[in-house]
This record gives sequence, structure tokens and C-alpha cells, in this order.
Amino acid sequence: MKTAEFYRGISLPEEAIELLEKVKDTDEKEMKVLFQNNREAFYKNILKRENPWLSFLYYYSQMACDTWEEYKKRGISEKIYWDTFSDFTIWCQNCKEETGKYGLRQYEWLFRHIDMTLFRLGRLQFEAFPSEWNLTYGEYTIKKGEDVIYVHIPQGAPLAKVECEKAFKEAFSMLGKEKAYICHSWLLGPELSEILDENSNIGKFRSFFHVVFRDYDTREAEERIFKMVQENVSVYPETTSLQRAAKQFLMEGGHLGNGVGILKESCLNCR
Repeated sequence: MKTAEFYRGISLPEEAIELLEKVKDTDEKEMKVLFQNNREAFYKNILKRENPWLSFLYYYSQMACDTWEEYKKRGISEKIYWDTFSDFTIWCQNCKEETGKYGLRQYEWLFRHIDMTLFRLGRLQFEAFPSEWNLTYGEYTIKKGEDVIYVHIPQGAPLAKVECEKAFKEAFSMLGKEKAYICHSWLLGPELSEILDENSNIGKFRSFFHVVFRDYDTREAEERIFKMVQENVSVYPETTSLQRAAKQFLMEGGHLGNGVGILKESCLNCR
């Protein structure tokens, strides 16, 4: 696939495409080899450049084009290809909003798409990856290092229950039901139950999982809810009902963490 087709296929902004088409690259092959053989050296090479975020978008797009033939060989649909790599556009637009420049800052997240370990199926993303924890729910046990399917929630459309059920059904068809499906997200943070209506979209998403572990290693919830992290929580915006509820909770001394959940068996029969 040609990069021009890829750029437009994932609906990159025209201004970003114009910048990418001006990139003069003489080491594309060497950089692709470096990406495969020494990921950290690849990152360091690009981070030294004048515009590293645009360079990441350029090289990642080149390598995304290379995966097109492998998608076809595996019989994976064109729709899944475009849906999966549309993540580049989401993060490119976020980069523009945050830095004033087009590019990709989440390079340590987006390699999964190129490695073909992550696919977007409808509203959700699914990634084959070893479990980072020992997890137990009743008699059900997942050992650290055991192969599982991670469920991720991409930025974008409302998290409607029916769309999530469709995504799970598609995942079971493509990836099977043999491996456990787990989710590590701020959306499963235990404190959200105190500030959210259980009938909200997020509340319904939470109901898909048994939450078995929690952590407070990051402030991802605040970053996602408010689009920023501030030490003085009183400055957080109150535009949405979730922002208002979360801000009040934080102002009262609460903390928002992440949760790890195991997909309930009842969800294995999503309609």
C-alpha cells in the first residue's frame, strides 16, 4: 500500500498529510530494520530529531503500510485494518492539541498496531499479551505471564453497551474464547462506583467485568476525565457531569485509581 492511500484511508488531517509528504527520508529501510531488532535504539534515534513526533508518524505510517499484505494473508478484513490504524489519527490530533504540532507522541503504545498484536473490532480494541499480574476470582486463576486478551477502550464514540457487546462477539469470533479477557483501566477504578450512575455507559461497561485488583500508580483517571493532571484539583473544569462529580470527589480528599477486571463468563455469550 502507498502511504498517500494510507494517510487518506485513516482520515489524517490534510495539513498533517502535507507535512508528511515533505519529509525527505534516506534511511527508511535501515530504520525499519532497527525498529524490528532494537526498539529502544529506534526510539532514541527519532527522539534526537528536530521534529520527533512527526518522524514517529512518518515511520509508523510506512510500517503500517507494510502490514497490509499480512492482513490480507491472514484473511483479516479491510475494515479491521482501517479501524485499527485509525488510532494513529486520534493520537495525531491529540498531539496537535497538546503541542501545536502534528505527530505521534504515544510511540510506546502504537507499536502494537504495527506488530499486529492489537486490533480494533468495532468499539473496542483487543490485544494479545501476557498477563502482568496473578489474578484470582473464585476458583478462576490467571497466572502472571499467562497469555490473555487485553480489552482496551479507544477514545471516540460513546461507550454504548450494545456496541461493546458487538465488539466482544467479533473478538470471540476472531480471537476465540480459550484465553481470558482482562481489562486494566481507570474505567474500572473502584471509586467510580461512588460518583457514577450504574446505568450510565461507563457503569454498564463496568458490569462486564469482575474487578479483582486495583492500583494507584498513575493519575490516568484525572488525565482522561479532565484532559490534564493538576496538583491543585480545584482548577479542573466542570463542563460534564462526570467532571463535576469527579472534581467534587477529589476536592473532598478522594483518589481515583485504576482497576483490573476479568470478563464475566456471562459475556462470553454476548448476542
